[in-house]
Amino acid sequence: MPAKHVLAKFKMPERQIDQLKTAIEYYFNNAPFTIEDTVRTYEIGQFSGADKVKNLQMRFCFDILYVVVMNRDWYNSVRDAGCNDDHIFSVLKALLPKVERKY
Repeated sequence: MPAKHVLAKFKMPERQIDQLKTAIEYYFNNAPFTIEDTVRTYEIGQFSGADKVKNLQMRFCFDILYVVVMNRDWYNSVRDAGCNDDHIFSVLKALLPKVERKY
């Protein structure tokens, strides 16, 4: 995960970035698979709808977001702060590994 000073450049409030980072870490620390396993799964296209994906990095990032942020309050607080999906995607790209299509 990137250092705090790297994440400071985003429009998303620091509190919500910290919550997202914590949720991602908690999820993968407690999952029966690693984030590296998940990256490999996406890179080889072993997920639902892989054949229809145009932007693999975006799909990966938002799939992780939907798994780790299970309440609308976090999402609504980000939207209330003036962030849209592009702002959220920018933060997710900074927090998550890069995936490359290999299928």
